[in-house]
Amino acid sequence: MKWLIWILYLLFCVYVGWRVWDMKENCCADTSDHIGIVEEARTDDAVASTDNTKTGITQEAGPILFNWSSDEPILSDRYQKYRDSLAAIITDGRALEIEGQYADGETNNTSFADLGLARANQIKNRFASVLDGNKIKLTSRKIGLRDGMKDFPFLASRLRSVRSSDTVRELGNSAQLLFPYNSSNLITDRDINEYLGEVADRVKKSKETVRLVGHTDDRGSDESNMTLGTWRAERIRDILTRRGVPARQIRVSSKGESDPAQPNTTEKGRQENRRVELTILSN
Repeated sequence: MKWLIWILYLLFCVYVGWRVWDMKENCCADTSDHIGIVEEARTDDAVASTDNTKTGITQEAGPILFNWSSDEPILSDRYQKYRDSLAAIITDGRALEIEGQYADGETNNTSFADLGLARANQIKNRFASVLDGNKIKLTSRKIGLRDGMKDFPFLASRLRSVRSSDTVRELGNSAQLLFPYNSSNLITDRDINEYLGEVADRVKKSKETVRLVGHTDDRGSDESNMTLGTWRAERIRDILTRRGVPARQIRVSSKGESDPAQPNTTEKGRQENRRVELTILSN
């Protein structure tokens, strides 16, 4: 009888041992498969994230952006505050200069000479509700290609307040300085003094070159007007040198009456032609 009980006990131990082994195998196999799937998913996510950052491209941000080859502005939620703050500083004697920018390789599908001017005009249209169009000047500039420009919206404009008085007309790196009739003396004007002071401070630091071209209206002989144009340009040169700009950084020339800014048929037109055009040239 005892031997029967012993046999039953051994069979029971064998059964229990087999069940424990079976449960362990199934448990471990299932757990292994599940963990493998989770780890694979996490690896895929990490690769995707790494692929987005491996390029090192940081998307550009700003109140006004553009897509590649498009003149349609993308306005951020900060645009209205940005627009209103600029409009507030365009007071008498000032204008808003909008520089539209474009890069090599962009397709210009507009009627403008380049995509930069088209972009500047689109921005101008969005200032119509807060600023008189006569207070806005448009210009354009080609810029270098930056990473991500073809794939993401990018900055392609620069807006700033510039002088636009009866004696100083500023646009980009250039300005027109107006003179009285038959004179090489500048009209006494705070805008002129301030502007030439800013030019002097800039080029002394940057070592850029200043080009000065004198112009006249059509009254007088060609020869006398060429001389008068030179005197006017030299007058500006002298002011800049007194402010510390080395003479070697200044180029002086004259076009006399040969390149009028406006027709010489009215006094207003002739006044616009009695000028020195100042341009800051990058080295």
